[in-house]
Amino acid sequence: MSETTDSDLLMNGEEWFAKNWRLLLSASLFVLILAVLFNWQSNSEAESAALSEKDLHSALSSNSTNLVELALELNGIHLKYPDVKVGERALILSANIALQSMEYKTAQ
Repeated sequence: MSETTDSDLLMNGEEWFAKNWRLLLSASLFVLILAVLFNWQSNSEAESAALSEKDLHSALSSNSTNLVELALELNGIHLKYPDVKVGERALILSANIALQSMEYKTAQ
């Protein structure tokens, strides 16, 4: 049995790298693209959540005395942001306000 020396390992490593450099480059680019896409999606979701919070806050602080108008405005926020938790809260608040003002069709 012959033991491998450091120079043998170095030569084998150089040969392997010469054969597989394209594979390494492709894998590195793939990982980099996945990281960029994940970061972009996370930022997009955070921005959407912030905008929906801002819209909900402005609707609730509008000092509207007409409860039906407020309920419809909150329903509009739900329609604009249906997949965000703020949209769900706006829908629940809208239905609650419509029920309090006895507008049962609007509440539905």
